[in-house]
Amino acid sequence: MGDEVYHPRLCTIKKWPDFAGYGFNLHAERGRAGQYIGKVDDESPAQAAGMKEGDRIVEVNGVNIGNENHSQVVNRIKASGEEVTMLLVDTETDKYFKDRKMVIANDMDEVISRETPPRPGAGDEEEPEVTTSEHGSEPPADPPSYNDVQRDDERAESERTPSPEPEEPERIPTPEPEPEAEPEPERIPTPEPVLPVVADRPSHYHPRLCYIKKWPDFQGYGFNLHSEKDKNGQHIGLVDAGSPAEDADLRIGDRIIEVNGDNIEGTSHQEVIAKIKAGGDETKMLVVDEDTDQFYKNNGIQISSDLPEVVLCETTPRAQTTPRAQTDMTYAPRLCHIMKWHDFNGYGFNLHAEKERGAQYIGKIDDNSPAQDGGLRESDRIIEVNGINIENETHAQVISRIKAGGDETRMLVVDKAADAHYKSQGITVTSSMPEVLSLQTTRRTPPPMVTVTNGDTQPTRVEAKPSAPVQANGGSDVLSMNLSAAEMRARLQSKKRNDPKQKSNMDFRSKYEIFQKM
Repeated sequence: MGDEVYHPRLCTIKKWPDFAGYGFNLHAERGRAGQYIGKVDDESPAQAAGMKEGDRIVEVNGVNIGNENHSQVVNRIKASGEEVTMLLVDTETDKYFKDRKMVIANDMDEVISRETPPRPGAGDEEEPEVTTSEHGSEPPADPPSYNDVQRDDERAESERTPSPEPEEPERIPTPEPEPEAEPEPERIPTPEPVLPVVADRPSHYHPRLCYIKKWPDFQGYGFNLHSEKDKNGQHIGLVDAGSPAEDADLRIGDRIIEVNGDNIEGTSHQEVIAKIKAGGDETKMLVVDEDTDQFYKNNGIQISSDLPEVVLCETTPRAQTTPRAQTDMTYAPRLCHIMKWHDFNGYGFNLHAEKERGAQYIGKIDDNSPAQDGGLRESDRIIEVNGINIENETHAQVISRIKAGGDETRMLVVDKAADAHYKSQGITVTSSMPEVLSLQTTRRTPPPMVTVTNGDTQPTRVEAKPSAPVQANGGSDVLSMNLSAAEMRARLQSKKRNDPKQKSNMDFRSKYEIFQKM
């Protein structure tokens, strides 16, 4: 198939006075980024302008909406009034340009412009009567048929001049019964407000079907459930920041309508908790914020997950963090949380810059070091240090950032294969990417008491020694109260000091030596 078939379409859609809205639905698809065209009504302004079911919307009124959400795109369309211009691509055209890394825009040579043709109305039929009065009872012979316009609006422009084609009189009656033949009666059973583009319902009133999935590195879903005395029903309490619940767009104050497809509006608090837990590691909750809840109540509309305007919000999948020995996953950046050990000097790695590669890299890594234990590898390129991108910083600046962390630092790194992969895809690596592996040095707690001897760290053993009671005179003997009076006198007599003056048979020299010792 040649390249000439891949044409983005710039469709200018104009409302008709006898048709409600533009005649198409807008929706987002699970697992696919972007906003897409849903059902396109037959014989509608949208179909006449070349819009097709499944088209991806690239621009609305000249503005690229690739990063806008469903509500923002709906608001842009509604703000246009009676006409809107949308740049669209079908699936094959979208893939063709993506494969060639070409950004689709309305100024490309390949773009084909389409426009809704004017719809013959009551005022339009009077004008042909004046110009074609010679045809008698066949006044609408001049305008091109609706079918011709729908097939090719460019050809319709050239057919606007009266032509005596024999088929024209047969086609002329066709538009007359169209208001009755169109699927208008079929829309009546279907609540018109559910069509966010066609209906009059404000675009920001959307129930949300939150598909919440637990993450392997997060405890629980990350929200509280509570009931309020002055409010009927079950409501969402606190939603943890950075949780699966927040990622699925669950909000504080949301009222819960359904849990896993079952309406819980008449269910008790404990029963709702049980239903949520029954989902295991995932749960689906249909919720509405206070304004949306009030809108549906005021209009008497029963909220359910079957309503087409329900917006699906899903937790972003997060890869299972595998054991350190198995973390060699293909093209996975690593966020290494490295912590110093009390019995190891430093982190245990060298940092170096390579002139020809223009970046900061990990050099030699010491065996059995905190760096090695934290998942750092030789030749890793450093992307972030403590949450800051350092790709444009100097060697000295990166070293300063690492040192500023004190006894721990966080480094986002990629090996050579992952680095080449992301560069080839034009993807900027960040720590917020879902495929990032979080690794951490094993914590080592130092002993409660240490003493340093000659630079070696050794534990100090403290042995408790029994302390003897001390007598009033400073001796260490025990004055036992279990002795008898005779035993006590004998003991005191033995402890009595000898007075050299009392010994009369001692010569002078001996007395002198005793006095010298005293």
